[in-house]
Amino acid sequence: MMVQNKISQSVVNFFEIIVIATMSSGKSTLINSMLGQELLHCANEATTATITRIHNKDKQRNFRGSAYRLKSNRNNKKVRLRSLVDYQNIIDSNTLKEWNADININYINLVGNIFSINNINGDIILYDSPGPNNSQDNNHESLTFDLLANGHYNMIIYVLNATQIGINDDQLFLSQVNQVLKTDKSKKIIFILNKADILDEEKGENVEKFVETTASYLESIGFIKPTIIPVSAISALHARKALSQQSLTRFERNMLQQNLNNLDNARLIKASYNISNSFKKISPPNLDKQDILITIKDGLEIPKSKIENLIYFSGLPLLESIINHNFKKFSL
Repeated sequence: MMVQNKISQSVVNFFEIIVIATMSSGKSTLINSMLGQELLHCANEATTATITRIHNKDKQRNFRGSAYRLKSNRNNKKVRLRSLVDYQNIIDSNTLKEWNADININYINLVGNIFSINNINGDIILYDSPGPNNSQDNNHESLTFDLLANGHYNMIIYVLNATQIGINDDQLFLSQVNQVLKTDKSKKIIFILNKADILDEEKGENVEKFVETTASYLESIGFIKPTIIPVSAISALHARKALSQQSLTRFERNMLQQNLNNLDNARLIKASYNISNSFKKISPPNLDKQDILITIKDGLEIPKSKIENLIYFSGLPLLESIINHNFKKFSL
């Protein structure tokens, strides 16, 4: 079956967000933390080889998905021919890992509930994209730039690795993104400083100063008053998996306990840059309500309020609040 289509089909009331980054920035982990489950494959190597379109449907219990092969249209380079390779009514991480490794697949469409995003008056679409700096596969760069240049998106989420600010690959990609945004000033961009919880304040790695340095770096590339949110995506992902009673590996359980001890204040939220105080004052979980214990495994029990606080302190709800606010404005 062959269907003529653009990579991004935007219609009225579709609020589209593309999530981009160079390799190993934690982009897929960030999206998984928003999904509340480890759906997209995450590893310590370049794993995203496709464009993955995630269409939010609030009341749908599971994700369903289609895998496609995109080919250039000889008559119009901005239009791609799309052929269906596979369809699954229930999608899990193993299916996506297999699709991602299949050389015949470079575009995936998923439909399911992104529970952290309100989707009442329209539709929100998230796009995960390949890291453009994969030296082993130039096709990654082509797919990402095609989406960036020709997609009908409203917002970009650019994920920076707090441990690798200023590397050459990021500088080049950021310059290219800035050039695209200059042609359409209606598009918003939010920078996520992921892995910000790794910064060691006892060694002088102050989060607020680090964010200010990052802002200066982005301004030197051409981004005026960049919006920056320091985040610990992995902390939010483990906490949300624990809340929904999903299985955690021993390594993940250990990380959860470590993060509960280390990320116990609002320093990441306070360090966010070029964000109004009204967003920074998003309410933490209600600690007055009767607490319950969440059983993790092997007798390990953690108060639900502590896990909810970890999600709040991870900085992720601040990003989700801004997305929901912009989507609400878009839908009016």
